Amino acid sequence: MKIKKFAALFLVLALMLSLFTACGGESNSSASSTPKTKDNSESSDVGADDDSSADDTGNTNTGDITWDTADLSWKKNTDPVTMTCYIDFDWYSHDTWGNDDVSKLITEETGVTLDVTKSSDLNQLQVLLAAGELPDLIFTTNQVTRFMDPEQCYPYDELINEYCPEFMQLIDPVELVNNTQDDGHFYTLRSHYSSASDFADPRWVPSPGDSGLYFRTDLMEEQKLEQPTSIEEFKAILDTAKEKYPDLVTYLPHPTWANPLCEFYGFTSPTSISYDGDNAFIGLSDPGFKGWLQFMNQLVQDGEMSVEAYTYEPEQFFQIVRSAGVFSTSYNCNFADDLNKNYYDANNIEAHMDPFIGVMTHDGVDEYAPLDAATGWAYFFISKNCKTPDRAINFVEYLKSPYGDHLTQWGIEGEHYNLNEDGLLVRTDYYMEKSAEDPKSIGVAPWYFMASGLGEAVGVSSVSITAPDYATVVELGKFRKEHYDRQPALAFTTPAADTDESVIRTKLVELWNNSQVGLYSATDFESAYNEFVANCEQIGINQLNDFYTEKFQAALKKYEDAGITF
Repeated sequence: MKIKKFAALFLVLALMLSLFTACGGESNSSASSTPKTKDNSESSDVGADDDSSADDTGNTNTGDITWDTADLSWKKNTDPVTMTCYIDFDWYSHDTWGNDDVSKLITEETGVTLDVTKSSDLNQLQVLLAAGELPDLIFTTNQVTRFMDPEQCYPYDELINEYCPEFMQLIDPVELVNNTQDDGHFYTLRSHYSSASDFADPRWVPSPGDSGLYFRTDLMEEQKLEQPTSIEEFKAILDTAKEKYPDLVTYLPHPTWANPLCEFYGFTSPTSISYDGDNAFIGLSDPGFKGWLQFMNQLVQDGEMSVEAYTYEPEQFFQIVRSAGVFSTSYNCNFADDLNKNYYDANNIEAHMDPFIGVMTHDGVDEYAPLDAATGWAYFFISKNCKTPDRAINFVEYLKSPYGDHLTQWGIEGEHYNLNEDGLLVRTDYYMEKSAEDPKSIGVAPWYFMASGLGEAVGVSSVSITAPDYATVVELGKFRKEHYDRQPALAFTTPAADTDESVIRTKLVELWNNSQVGLYSATDFESAYNEFVANCEQIGINQLNDFYTEKFQAALKKYEDAGITF
């Protein structure tokens, strides 16, 4: 869940997948969803799962509250209401509500219409916050601690207790722990959370937003090259590729995505959080950082990677790779399937890209353990400017239900998909036709403000059915899952906005962004590296790492006290 900059670009990949596969959502309690109804009645048919304790008359006082309960609060008032909604992602595919199948049905069932504004600038939301002009609803991953403030946003727990008390019984207790802040309130339930039981589900695979490394396997076969088992063998392959294919870029990394080679050195990225035992630290301090950085420097010195790659806009990167101009590349886990299906095969280009699925040692050491430090992805806040907080929290309850989760991630059952015996999505002819003609008209993915991580995983795993010839994302995801190191306590280490540690982190990220090209290209690597380390120390990297460790240890104790293990 994964960031993965796990974080912010996670959704666009799901939207991309939705063009040829399912993007899913499922909760622990249900493996199916309910077809749409034609009225706004309080029947348990809407939002039902298989675990109902209500009797045949719909009396919900005979047992525990479940998502199948007939009189959940969101069902009691479905009068028309419009709320403003700010989506803080400039890459988002949708910016209009009511023009697609899914949002139309949501309005039909809940009465809710969203007046959507899509961000065009990451600073825009902060300007609205400073001016006291926040919209009713906010979907973001940007400086989120600023919104975890009762002066700015409603605590979910207070709204739930007042307007939909049964909702509290339906939330995973671990999810409550994950989202509760130091003031004792929780201001959101992060999207794409995966519980331990979700992770154990055979359909669960990591997000397609995880990083992946790729080779032109047609050229590998032409040169009779085997898949590498070590960084040293990978370098030898690149040496051969440079000699045999001088007109190709030997290795082209995505300019902003986490570099997957970091994982073979035991960390996620220079600016992500790492840990060892009960100590936490920024990736710049990870023991593997220098080795990885020196390897990247060697690639540049040997002419196998150009530092220009890190000056490209993403579209320049895509243009080069999509024209089959590279031997090896790296981006997300879905990249090969997208390239092969939509560019190489569609345009009769004689090229084939495949992911590297395996472990590479460095210096004889295996440190491959992709870190899953996420307790979810994005945050959905209800601002104090919202005039209908009751309808807002009831809308959250609807979206959080298995039915709402499936609807927003998979679409309308019977119309967009059906489930097979393995719980995977089989897309209908209607869905496939509309996907080809106008994918935005379906509405799968953009309204998944309360999505589950398992739901997305079901969508990814279902590629094996929908597009079996382009399903390496599933194979790669399953391999990564086998090696995953899950440590959600790291998610509690984010410093609050405007604190000393937040300022230090911002300065370190800026230093890395401004220094990486020089470090990759330095002819005297040791001197350049030592100067960089000194600059990090001057900024306050040790203070930041002390803060991370303190917060990490507190989070570990928080889980221990709650009896939660991973």
